[in-house]
Amino acid sequence: MRSLTWSHLGKWMLPFTGKVEYVPEVKLWVGISASTHELAAADLSSMNSQPQLLATCKEFDPPEEWKRCKDSQLVNLGSGKFCIARFFHNRTPQGGSDELIGMDITVLTGVEVVPSVYHANGNDSSGKGELQMIPHKSRLYAGSDTIWAVL
Repeated sequence: MRSLTWSHLGKWMLPFTGKVEYVPEVKLWVGISASTHELAAADLSSMNSQPQLLATCKEFDPPEEWKRCKDSQLVNLGSGKFCIARFFHNRTPQGGSDELIGMDITVLTGVEVVPSVYHANGNDSSGKGELQMIPHKSRLYAGSDTIWAVL
């Protein structure tokens, strides 16, 4: 940072697009997958090889006619809780004519990222376990109520 220049640590790209957040409760990084656009988690502690996604969550499946018009945004709410903002555009025929009406749509979805370390005996001696990504309620905003950014 002192030289104010970036340096390469490996010959690979991060598996995320946009903002990535560290979640200390699970010791992983969480962001939007560059390939699937789903919420995803990866271990970025080793810079020796391409990071692999450890878990993904398709928290919202839009109708086929909705087209993504902007990159999704991830907002860290703390304690492994996130809000994902997804932006779409829908063009639908108007009342029996060939004229199309366009509508902008924003969907906000809450997701919780938590460790799943439960065993039959109730112990996890390794300290590592499966990761759970739990989608919660989604809220849709359309037309004049559309949201274009979540900070």
